[in-house]
Amino acid sequence: MKFLQLFVLWICILCWFPQATAGEDPDFLRGCELYQHGKGDPAKYPEALQHYMKAAERGHARSQYYVGRMYQLEPRVGIDLDLAKKWYRSAGEGGDCMAWNNLVVIYRDTNVPDPITLECIHRALELNADNPDV
Repeated sequence: MKFLQLFVLWICILCWFPQATAGEDPDFLRGCELYQHGKGDPAKYPEALQHYMKAAERGHARSQYYVGRMYQLEPRVGIDLDLAKKWYRSAGEGGDCMAWNNLVVIYRDTNVPDPITLECIHRALELNADNPDV
């Protein structure tokens, strides 16, 4: 089990990239201002989720990741692992390898069979191989 945790951490490090760049979706940027990667004012998290959700519904992968993250981790918006998995999968399909990483964490914590966890790891590695500068 220790190997899997180290492997997921390694993927996390390889996949990290800046959360916002010029020309990003305005709802995504507003969500980032309010949420600050979980370090903002928790009272503003529901509003941040609304902004992320608008961009996510338009197909913005990084917003989909943050919607999943908020449903996974933030009691202020309501923990819902099924919604978190849905949005992480959408973000992963859209090219966000951190989403696959977080799916691995959810599946590991909920004792989902290894083939599904391994699929997520494989998908994250594929994305990293396709985007080595990420």
